[in-house]
Amino acid sequence: MQVLKRAVEILSCFSMRKPVLSLGEISEQTGMPKPTVYRICNALVELGILTKNPDKTYSLGYKLLELGSIVLSSLEIRKAAIDVMEQLQAITGESIHLGILEGTHVLSIEALESSQSLRTKVYIGKRASLYSTAIGKALLAFLPEKQQEEILEKIKLEPRTKNTITDKLKLIEELRKIRERGYSIDNMEDEEGIRCIGAPILNEKGFAVASISISGPASRISEDKIEEYAKLVTKAAKEISRRLGFLIK
Repeated sequence: MQVLKRAVEILSCFSMRKPVLSLGEISEQTGMPKPTVYRICNALVELGILTKNPDKTYSLGYKLLELGSIVLSSLEIRKAAIDVMEQLQAITGESIHLGILEGTHVLSIEALESSQSLRTKVYIGKRASLYSTAIGKALLAFLPEKQQEEILEKIKLEPRTKNTITDKLKLIEELRKIRERGYSIDNMEDEEGIRCIGAPILNEKGFAVASISISGPASRISEDKIEEYAKLVTKAAKEISRRLGFLIK
């Protein structure tokens, strides 16, 4: 924890006024000995969080820009989606999730929990499976082909329930069907007794930038409700896409 705190102190030294700092300047600002600053800075350089310049000064690395872009993107998507999610929850009475891609998982950036006593728990900031959840499969199915292939190579398809797809070829076929119909189904594949329907939020190229889902007990989201909820969630996803400035065909 001490090393982590020191790393944050070092990063906090950089500003718009002083975007480039020498080892001595960082040491002076933080009060840390130069050898300590040197070790931590080199570790941050290896992680891409800092950049070491030819004159041996330091500046913030592109990894921070990447992470910052995720935050900005998620804030923009959440702002565009929140009242659409509220409307979807009011119509269905079920829990609504909004997620973005984070590595080989889907990250929940907004969630509205059902007011009913029997409901699915939702947590903002929770990472969920891409291959066994509706919100995850909606994202995965609509990624660029190369990116999808790279993710599938990294994912270990472990059974979460008896319905989880654990065969890669079957999952690829499932993703093809999702692209054809425009929505995904988690038929008690991630959690026993829970059924979800998801849809991608697409950019102008037709690739997913986020996804949204309706989830609840399978006793309420019965199979004969899937088509109805699929229409609602795809309509919501298209409206969010439109608000983000993406052209919807």
